[in-house]
Amino acid sequence: MVPDESPLKFSFSAHLLEDLGVNLYTSLAKALVEFVANAYDADSSCFRVEFDGKSILSQAEVCRRQYELDLSNSNAVGDTISNVSPLEKRTLPESIKIVLEDEGHGMTKEEMENKFLVIGRRRREGILGQTVSKGGKRLVMGRKGLGKLAGFGIAHRVEVASRAEGSHYTTVITLDFDKLLDDSKGALSDSRVEVPTKILTSGGLKKAGTRITLSRLVYQTLHSVNNEDIVAALARHFGIISTNEFVISVNSTEVKPIRKKYAYAWPEDSKINNDELVQINFKDDESGQTHKFWYRLRFTEEKKYLMAMERGVRVYAHNRLASFPSMLDVNSNAHGFRYSDYLDGIVIADFIDELPTDLIATDRSDLRWETPPLAGLRTFLTAEIQKAVGKFADKKMKENAVKVSKDPHTKRVIEKADIPEHRRKTALKFAAALASSEPKGVDSEYYKTTIKEVVSSLGHGDIIASINKLASQAHPDLAKLVAEITRSTEREFDEFLKFVHVRLRGIDGLEKIVRAQDFREGKCDEKALHRLFAKNPWLIDPKFSQFLTSDDRETVLAGQLAKHLEIANYTPKKYNSNTPDEADPLKTNKRPDLVFLLSNEPLDHAAGRVIVVELKAPNTPLHNEHLDQLEDYINRIEKWRDSGDRKKNFEVVGQLIGSFGGEGYKSNVKVQRLYNRIQKYSAISQWRVRDIADVLTETKVIHKELIGSFEKAKALIE
Repeated sequence: MVPDESPLKFSFSAHLLEDLGVNLYTSLAKALVEFVANAYDADSSCFRVEFDGKSILSQAEVCRRQYELDLSNSNAVGDTISNVSPLEKRTLPESIKIVLEDEGHGMTKEEMENKFLVIGRRRREGILGQTVSKGGKRLVMGRKGLGKLAGFGIAHRVEVASRAEGSHYTTVITLDFDKLLDDSKGALSDSRVEVPTKILTSGGLKKAGTRITLSRLVYQTLHSVNNEDIVAALARHFGIISTNEFVISVNSTEVKPIRKKYAYAWPEDSKINNDELVQINFKDDESGQTHKFWYRLRFTEEKKYLMAMERGVRVYAHNRLASFPSMLDVNSNAHGFRYSDYLDGIVIADFIDELPTDLIATDRSDLRWETPPLAGLRTFLTAEIQKAVGKFADKKMKENAVKVSKDPHTKRVIEKADIPEHRRKTALKFAAALASSEPKGVDSEYYKTTIKEVVSSLGHGDIIASINKLASQAHPDLAKLVAEITRSTEREFDEFLKFVHVRLRGIDGLEKIVRAQDFREGKCDEKALHRLFAKNPWLIDPKFSQFLTSDDRETVLAGQLAKHLEIANYTPKKYNSNTPDEADPLKTNKRPDLVFLLSNEPLDHAAGRVIVVELKAPNTPLHNEHLDQLEDYINRIEKWRDSGDRKKNFEVVGQLIGSFGGEGYKSNVKVQRLYNRIQKYSAISQWRVRDIADVLTETKVIHKELIGSFEKAKALIE
C-alpha cells in the first residue's frame, strides 16, 4: 500500500542542530564520513558522491564579492557592520548541489519518521544488542544517532529520497535548516516540527537505496571541495574496508584502501610482510577481561615521510576510524623519536566499539584513553612505539653508515680534514646520524654544509663547539641529533672534556703571567709569546683551530694571500725590524709582529671567510695607525678577491690584538684616535680591537660554555 503525503514529524532539540550539526561538521569531508557510515550500515555495496567542484568554487567567489559589496554599501550609508550578514554564514544558490547515493535497504515512510527523523536514537541496546545490520551482513558503525545532522554542517537544505526494499514508491522529505530553527523557537524541550513530504510512485528511485541532495551550501565549509582531498579523507576513515565488500566513489574516482610500501615493521616477523598485522590478546588488569585486537607499527620508506596529521598510531573499530593518528605518551626525547615522521601505525580493535560505555569521541578524532580498558591499551601501545622507533633508528643508522662511507662529498670532507683514524670513525658516526635526520639524506644541502663544518673541527677536539653552534640553527631534529651522536661517541666527548680542562688550566697560567709582568714595558719574551699564539691560534678564538694559517703551501688560499701581502713567510728580506720607525713604540710600525691569515677552503674553492689577525708586540701600545694597517690588509685582500678572473665568494674580517698601553700613553694623539674609532665604528665595522688580557678572558669563558654544552648533550640521553 502506498502511504499518503501527510507531513512527517521531525523530533529534535533546537540547539542540537547547531551544536552537533553546524559546529561539529565543518567541512564536506567530515560530513561525508557520517553518510558513508550510514550507507555501510544499510548493507549497501556502494556509496557515490557527485558534485561540480568548479561551479562550487565559482559561486563561492561570487558570494564573497557580494559580501564585500554589502560591507561597502553599509559603510556608505553609515550603517553598522552587525547589520551585514557574516560571510561564513552565507549560502550558495540552491542550484549548486552535492548528491550522495547508496544502494542499501532504504526506508519506508514510517521508518523515515520513526528512525531517521529522531535525533539521538541509539541503534544498540545492551552490550552487543542490535550491532548487526538489518540484513545481518555487517556489524554496524553507527551508534549515537547523530550522524544525520552532518548535512546541516555544510548545507541549509537537505533533501532525502529513499526507497525501501520490496517497495514500489519513494519517500522524499525536505529539511530546511532556517525554517526548522524558526519553527522550533520558544520550545522548552524537544520540538516536533512538520517536514514537507512527497510520495513518488514514478520518477523516484529506480531501486532500493537512499539519495541525499545537499543545497544552499554554507560558504565557510567550502575550503576544500577537490576530489583528491576528499578521497584522501575518506580513505583515512574507511581505508581498511575491502572494495570487494564496499566501494566508495567521489565523482567516479574510487576510494581505495590505503596501500604503502614500508621499510620496517614492528613487531618484527620474517614470516609476514611489513603491511600485515599481528594479533594480540590484551588483558585489562583492572577488569580482568581479555580483549583481542590486531596491530602493527610500520615505517614508510626513505624520503616518504608522512604529513603531521598522518604520523603515529590510528585506531579502527568495526571498519571505521575511531581515533586519529597519535604518538600517545611517547616522549620526544625517546631514542629514535625523529623517525616518528615515518611511523604509520595501525590498530584494529573492534572491542572498543562493543563496550557498554561509548569511548569514541563524537567526531572520532580521539578515544577516552583515561578510561579502562583503554588506559592499559594506551600504556601497552606507548611502550611498543618506543621500542619500534628505537629499533628503526638503529636500523637506519647502520644503513646510513654504509651510505655516508660511499658518499663522494662526505669522503672528500673527511679526507681534507686530515684527522686521525679514531676521529674518522667519529666523523662517520656523526655523518650517519646527520644523514638520518634529513629526509633527503646525504643529498640534503643542510647535510653537505653541516658535515663539512663539524668534521673540520673534529681534528681539534672542538666537536662540542660545532654542535653548540649548530643547535642555534632552525633544524627541528638538532636536539635529537646531538643526543644520538653523544650516545654513539661518548668516549670522544669524554676525551674532549678532559682536553677542555687542560686548555683551561693553560689559560689560567697565561693570565697569571699577564698579570705578573708589565708587557707595556717590554718585560717579557716576545718571541716566545708569538710562538705560543702561532702554534695555538685557539687562544685568540677557539674557532681558529679549524683553519689553515698563512705559512701553509701556496695552493691554499691563505698562502696565496700571504704572498700577495708580503707577510709571514713572504716578508721581504730587506725588511729590518730594528729601524727607528719599527722599534719606537709610537712610530708607524708598518710591519706587523705576527699575522694570521685564516681560511677554510683551498684556493680553487674559496668560500666563507678569511680572517686577518694582526698581533702587535706587547711592548707596543695599540694606536690608530695599527688599525689603518689592518684596514689596508682587509682592502687589499678584497681587491685581490674581486680582481681578474678570481671572483671568489668569501668575506674578509680582521682582528687587531695587543696592549692598550699604560697611563703614560693614554694622552697620546694616536692612542686617543684609536679609542675614538673603536667607540664610534666597532659595532658596524669589519674589524675588532682587543687587549691580550681580554682575549684570554673571553677564550676562558668560551671553553667553560663548551663544558656546559657537553653537559646538556649528555643530559639528552639520560
